[in-house]
Formats: sequence, structure tokens, C-alpha cells
Amino acid sequence: MKTKRFRMFAFILLMLGILLYSLEPPCSYTPTALVTPDSVPILENVLEESRPTIHDSIDSVFGHWSLSDISIAPPIRDILEPALVEQSGYSSTGNVSARTDSSVNTQGSLSIDTAHNWVASTAEIDIWNLEKLYVVNGTFDEGSLGYTVSPNGTLEHYPLGWSAVSTNSDPDQVQRVSYEEIGERYITIQNQAEVTNNPQHQYTHYAGTSVLWNQTFYISPYTDEFLLSFNYLYLQGPLTSIFSGDFSLQVFIDGDSVYSIDLPTLSSRGTWYSTGLIPINKAILSDSTMFMIGLVIDSTFLVDVISTMIWMEQQME
Repeated sequence: MKTKRFRMFAFILLMLGILLYSLEPPCSYTPTALVTPDSVPILENVLEESRPTIHDSIDSVFGHWSLSDISIAPPIRDILEPALVEQSGYSSTGNVSARTDSSVNTQGSLSIDTAHNWVASTAEIDIWNLEKLYVVNGTFDEGSLGYTVSPNGTLEHYPLGWSAVSTNSDPDQVQRVSYEEIGERYITIQNQAEVTNNPQHQYTHYAGTSVLWNQTFYISPYTDEFLLSFNYLYLQGPLTSIFSGDFSLQVFIDGDSVYSIDLPTLSSRGTWYSTGLIPINKAILSDSTMFMIGLVIDSTFLVDVISTMIWMEQQME
């Protein structure tokens, strides 16, 4: 098939050459200008020199299309304008829980691969479930460990942000508070009763007695809806419904009792209990108020143990 195509192409070229030749203008030879026989050879020479052959015509027309006459341009080599290639990445700390009252996880960092020229362009933080702690250091993480007898608002040993006061309705009773650490830090409140019958080891707690840890907090932004939660352990004291209503663990805001636990009705001593989240609705007229939590003797009662003591871990939001 390749040979036939070539021949057909050659034939077409040949025919085209003849056609072009036939289109050439007439020769400029003028016979009438030759008057002697000697000029005939000259005429033949002129004709031989001036009249092109068919092959010459073909070469003159198609010769410049020869592939061998086309010069190959040298390859061009150069460096283009360099294109910028950018890589991007994302690094995250994951979920972090932080507290401002005890400065837990309030600072963090992310590592950047500076050895490979990575730089940080944007830093973002997503915050959700944001709650303000109105009562600070509710976990009692910082402070001066120790105990105080008959606290009156001025203490040497206390968690930061906290103080304690006591009300004694009988001088033979003793109130104690302490800030301690056994594995974790906590506060205690205790009322040591008056010995009223020593041989029988009977002791009396008098109504109107209280031992309270307290803190003044500012209501900014203002709200009258709070969430209260704390853990507590009832270490010493009567544990029977006979004493129900005689003494309790109470929470006060702005001088009003907003939550109370009837301690004698608990199921056991020496057990950590949790209140869970307790909604507290309390309208406060000023921009600051007093939060108090502790032991209150509601009725005078006689027991055969020396004291009533409570350990507490607390939080107020």
C-alpha cells in the first residue's frame, strides 16, 4: 500500500509540472529577426539555453519543498519562572478541659517541624460548654495546709480564696476547721461537743452552733441561676434516723440556705458522696455576695460520740 501511494503522488506531481509548464509565457524568440542562415545555430543555442526542460521546471517549482532543504531548529533549553508549591498541614491538641480557678490546663503548645521550614500561619481555638466559676479554687488545689480552732475569719491555714467562721452557742463546745491533703486536698469542719456525762461518755451539741467555710464572689456577668456540685464524706457522728433534722450540711448564698443534706440519714460513714449538679435559683441585689458551706446544729441533741466531722470537696458554678 505504501508503494502505490508513492507512485500516485509522483504522478500527480508530474502532471502538475506539465500543467505549470504549459502556463509559461511564450518564448521571446522572434524568427523574423534572423536574416542569415548562420544565425540558425545561434537561434538553437538561444533556444537551448532559454527554454527550460520539463525536469528543470519541476525542479524550479517544487525544489524548495524538499525535506532535505528544511533546516532543523536547534532545541531550546531554558529555565521557566519557578512555580511556587505550597504544602499545608493541620495539627491539633485534641479536646482539653481547663479551669481558670486552679489554672489547670490554661496554657498549651503545639510542636512545629521547623527543621523542614514549617511555620504557623493561623491558630484557632474552639470553646464549648463554657461556664464561669463564681466560687474560685473550689477544688482546693492551692493554699496553706493546717487546722484552725474556733475560726473567726482570720486563718493561717486555708485554701486560697477561702476563709472560715464559727458560731458557738455554748462555750464548752469547740469548733475546728482544717485544710488537709491525703492523696488529694480537701477541707474539714468539726464541732466537738460538750461532755455532759463523762462516765457514760455522753456529749451534747447545742442548737445555733455552726462551722462554715466561706468566700465572697462577684456576680459578673450577672445571673440568678447557678449550678452547685460538691463531694463530701461524713467521718464521725450519729447515723440513725432518730437524729434526723438535728444537724445538717448546708449551703448559703447571700445569707439564705439554698441546699441542705440531712447527715444522720446517710447510708454510711467514711464514704465519699457526690451531689451531682444542683440548680440554684437565687436573685442577688448587689454585685457581690457571700457563699458559705458547712455544719449547722439545728437542734440540741445528746450523743455518745465526741464529735461530728465532715470532709468536703466542693465546686460552685
